[in-house]
Amino acid sequence: MKNCRRLVARILNKYKGKPRAYYYYACSTYTRRSKDLCTKHSIRSDILEEMVLKALQVQISLIVNVSQTVNKLSKRANVNFKKKLIEDNLLKMNKELEKNVGLKKSAYEDWKLGYITEEEYNDYTKSYVARIGQIEENIRNAKEELKSYSDDNNANKWIEEFKKYKNVKKLSKNLVDDLIDEMYNALEGHPHRCDYPQKRNTTSDSMAQWDGMTPDKKADGRYCYCPITHKASLGTIVDYLESFKKMLNDTLVIPEIPAGSFVSKLYSMYLSYLPVGKMSYPLKMNVDERGVFTELLKTVNNGQVSINIVRPGNIRGQHWHNTKWEIFFVVSGHGLIQERKIRIDPKTGEDYIVREFEVYGEEMRAVVLLPGYAHNIINLDKDKDLVTVMWANESFDPNHPDTFSEEV
Repeated sequence: MKNCRRLVARILNKYKGKPRAYYYYACSTYTRRSKDLCTKHSIRSDILEEMVLKALQVQISLIVNVSQTVNKLSKRANVNFKKKLIEDNLLKMNKELEKNVGLKKSAYEDWKLGYITEEEYNDYTKSYVARIGQIEENIRNAKEELKSYSDDNNANKWIEEFKKYKNVKKLSKNLVDDLIDEMYNALEGHPHRCDYPQKRNTTSDSMAQWDGMTPDKKADGRYCYCPITHKASLGTIVDYLESFKKMLNDTLVIPEIPAGSFVSKLYSMYLSYLPVGKMSYPLKMNVDERGVFTELLKTVNNGQVSINIVRPGNIRGQHWHNTKWEIFFVVSGHGLIQERKIRIDPKTGEDYIVREFEVYGEEMRAVVLLPGYAHNIINLDKDKDLVTVMWANESFDPNHPDTFSEEV
């Protein structure tokens, strides 16, 4: 049988020019180019969907008996997940506390060595002491929250909710992607084969607990299986979904979504059901006489993206950061970016040299703003806004802004 391997076409069935009540899929080469180049090999869409849905239901029933699993789910799953989040956050806060204690100490050493004045030392110390106090308070609050979790947390509610959806009733794109891939493998003659053993005499991990529902890969196995699977507790899924609701339009934070991961597929499915009213949302514009600063997106571990608009003849910035660094991309207008290393150059006894970068929207380039360097951006145009896209390695934290005023 001929097989051109091209995509099938979705066609509305017609009788004497009048549409009937169903669609079908047929080879696009056969229907649109030439009947001599391939065969029709068509199938009604409702029949195909029913077949795929039944295949999914069979696979799910092989992998997990929902009613038994729900009865065995531990109430500790959700609690332990939240405990882990708090414990991870405590580690980060303790590292931040250690860093600021070190910075406070280094400021004293810099003062004693004459690198900074007593007034500067007092300003730095005041800032570090305030920051250290805030971190210590956050640590205390996190420890109290950690104590508040116990085995009595009510997990039954989401278990009962899950029981309502134990049977897959409707197909969705993300649900069938991996299954369809495996169908192609089988049709092309190289499926993944397995058995579902209940004993330990298997070809793979001899220590595994085989329960008749876990696939054991075997070249001559009786069954085909989809090798891409993901496991997550219901508590984890609930927490992910709750965090998705707060992302983008509420917090601007996008999730960490490693390629091919469970959270990536879960988030894509979540977005596919996003109502029209949530597909667009306003951003907070921080406006003053100099221009507009707006945060666009934030990430958990990879900083944030913002946009900065400077009015004609104005200047923005005039500050420096300890650990934060940025990359500026001017996309419209004509401007000047200046950077100067803070403190005094010991070789000359004067301020460090100011580095200048003239930038144009018509000639795209990136300018890196270094930590420990006072910097600004100036609009050189008289009648046109200067528009800059900005990436920072850290998302802005109002409790720890890491921003210190100083003119270049």
